[in-house]
Amino acid sequence: MKKYNKGFTLIELMIVVAIIGILASLSIPAYLQMTVEARIKNVEKFISQLQPDIESYYKAMGKFPTDNEAAGLPPPDKLISNEIASVTVKNGAFYVKLSQRVSKSLHDKALTIRPLYVPDYPKTPLSWACGNATIPEGMMASAGNKTDIPYTYLPINCRL
Repeated sequence: MKKYNKGFTLIELMIVVAIIGILASLSIPAYLQMTVEARIKNVEKFISQLQPDIESYYKAMGKFPTDNEAAGLPPPDKLISNEIASVTVKNGAFYVKLSQRVSKSLHDKALTIRPLYVPDYPKTPLSWACGNATIPEGMMASAGNKTDIPYTYLPINCRL
């Protein structure tokens, strides 16, 4: 009677390794993109803490602050975090320069978060637009959009 070997052949093991390699090559770029999106969402959370200062100024003065000092915020190079290199306020809009921690390819790229208002009705609550988000009909942005982050890295609320 012949005795058969009960282990895997070299070909079978190589096929398994190849399949794992293909799956990894497909999933790693998607994971890296999700990581960058999560870090940009952290930037949004940081800015959301500063938005009440802009809203208060707008309600009190009927216009947007021209710079960080007028908004009662620290200078741009002092408004920093793990993901943020600086935050500049111009006409109520936040111009955020990203740090290298977000991604080496996005270092020094800009994300704009702008207040939206209804012209001639300063009592109307402000809304905010992130990045390339479209402005609803009947509203205006206080400043221009300087976002230069590639579309694929922006969270969904900053794209539409």
